[in-house]
Amino acid sequence: MTLVRRAQAAGALRADFHPSDLAVALLSHCGLVTALPGDRAASRRLVAYLLQSFRAEAAHGALPAPSELSLSSLPLAADGSQGQRPSRA
Repeated sequence: MTLVRRAQAAGALRADFHPSDLAVALLSHCGLVTALPGDRAASRRLVAYLLQSFRAEAAHGALPAPSELSLSSLPLAADGSQGQRPSRA
């Protein structure tokens, strides 16, 4: 969270960026890689779009409310174990 605050304070990261946005981006990328495992061009292009959209100068209007996801709640953890899915209220 410190990195997010620093980047926002420096004007490099959208003011409305939320850490859950990173979890959503990772899930999106995982879906693409699963659907198109050999298409590196699509993977690189999606990552470029996502990174560009996080930039402060890309902010043109309010976004919907952030997700309740966190990196630790992703269905598959980085260590290969099953993560916990976020609870639905």
